[in-house]
Amino acid sequence: MVWFDNCARHCAVATLALLTIACAATGPSYTQMQQSSGTLESGHARLYFMRGSDLINAGLVARLHTDGIKVASLKMGGFFFTDHPAGQVKIMIDAPLNFGEAKQLFEAESEKTHYFAVDNNMGNVLVGALKGALGTLRSSNGRFTFRPIPEAEGLNNLKTMKFSGSQ
Repeated sequence: MVWFDNCARHCAVATLALLTIACAATGPSYTQMQQSSGTLESGHARLYFMRGSDLINAGLVARLHTDGIKVASLKMGGFFFTDHPAGQVKIMIDAPLNFGEAKQLFEAESEKTHYFAVDNNMGNVLVGALKGALGTLRSSNGRFTFRPIPEAEGLNNLKTMKFSGSQ
């Protein structure tokens, strides 16, 4: 019986490790892409979105939309960038088969690079755990949040991330 318990425990740990690896971004690193990312067009802004490596929501992709168009699916530990005409941008992040989304209007400055951190919406995770689907639906904020971050923080975060540009 002890052998079976140990085997089951090891199998569970191995399965969790494989699932975690499968849900992580696997593209090229930021430094590998930096030279090939091109120059920013006049009248445009570059928007970087970075998702941490937290295990909460690890199995979910954060679907990124700008002005109503899906532009990327961010995996944990991943980043994505898009060039967007300067001016007001409607940014929305949701997750497949989940209720709600995080959204906000952002003023993108011409010929400037902006950085955003995509985080787990811990309030929604707790609501879902305590109140189920109806509670999550009622809060309607989605599984992820995002916020602008300073350039220095964004560049520091990008050093450890992989491109996650699948749609």
